Amino acid sequence: MRFSAKSHAVCALMIGLSFSGVAARGQSQYNPPSNPLPVVIPYVNDPPDFFDIPFYTSGIPAPLDIPFPQEDPLHDPSLNVAVLPALSIVDPFPSMASQFSGELGLGVGIASFLTNPNSAAGATNIVTELMPYPMWLPFHPAYSGVNPGPTPRVCDSSAASRLIIPESGSNTVAFVNTCPYLVTKRLITGTTPAAVAETPDGATAIVANAGSGTLSFIDVASQTLTTTLTLPASSGLSPQPSAIAILPDGSRAYVSNYSPVPGSAVWVIDLSSRTLIGQIPVGPLPASIAVSPDGSQVWVTCHGNDTVYVIDTLTNSVVTFLENIYQPNGIAFTPNGATVYIAEGYLTGGQIAVTDPATFTVETTIPVGNLPHALAVSPTGRHLFAANALSNSISEIDTATNTVIRTINLQQLQHPLGITFIQ
Repeated sequence: MRFSAKSHAVCALMIGLSFSGVAARGQSQYNPPSNPLPVVIPYVNDPPDFFDIPFYTSGIPAPLDIPFPQEDPLHDPSLNVAVLPALSIVDPFPSMASQFSGELGLGVGIASFLTNPNSAAGATNIVTELMPYPMWLPFHPAYSGVNPGPTPRVCDSSAASRLIIPESGSNTVAFVNTCPYLVTKRLITGTTPAAVAETPDGATAIVANAGSGTLSFIDVASQTLTTTLTLPASSGLSPQPSAIAILPDGSRAYVSNYSPVPGSAVWVIDLSSRTLIGQIPVGPLPASIAVSPDGSQVWVTCHGNDTVYVIDTLTNSVVTFLENIYQPNGIAFTPNGATVYIAEGYLTGGQIAVTDPATFTVETTIPVGNLPHALAVSPTGRHLFAANALSNSISEIDTATNTVIRTINLQQLQHPLGITFIQ
């Protein structure tokens, strides 16, 4: 119907032009007025009325020359997010700072949990009536000139979520309530906690303590430490557990050993017994781990040798690897498992490698900020977010076009190393 309305408007204009043309051909000579009236739109903010515009055959504009009202500009409001409470965070791997600017630290695995799983109990299946749309308008409404402010954050404590953030500077993890932002508890774990991950049921949080070479198991409901697992040394060096990934069925966890020597390990942890059941050799400095949505593969980025290793979870062995991925850091799957995004940690001019997991090949790259570290794909799979550690920014990427659609400059945070979605 909207197209028909536009068609009628154009047809009305074309009829007027035809009549004017016939009148002009009927005259032997035509002398336009010395001071013809200009072609103007009577009201700037209204659609033009074609029959009221004083056209002259000497200056008849083409239909597309008629000025349209200004479109609404794209807005880029600043983030309307309250400042998080003070956290005690330092780089858990200071020895690597000179080469990698200390990528691991805050939020290598920030876990979020629902505090009220029944928050949707008041949902209803009543369909809200849609507002009628004015389909007859052939033009976009004029821009008012007033930019709306950011939408105020509505805090509903009944639907609040909770973050568990490793505080590597104080050997604790902080339980942070998201509504309002408040540290509700601090729990002592091991030395230099570097990462935390949650089990699929949200009942248990696992903390990787890089300084003490241990894993801490936390009961989320009671916010208490229940088990501590000591990991073995690798290649004669003290263990430094860093990244954690858990299979979708919650049966096993895979933990990387952030060791600079070749043959660094990925430990396999049985979560029912909370014991070490395997050790898989990979390259030096395994930075991040991601599990495919179907749980069949574990991908490990090793920025010590520019390689990404693919582990088969059935045999717990490396089945293939991708080479020449420069300083691979963060890694993330799309929810359907069709694409893997790998952050290449260039100190200037970083990029994201878009990889096909079926062929294990890089299809294209996406330029982002300096030293992209952590990656997270939205639950719908429509957007990818990259935390750029040295640019102090976050790149928002459209996964349909693999292009950056927005850059969020962080004003108060420095060296962002992690990102997660609040469920």
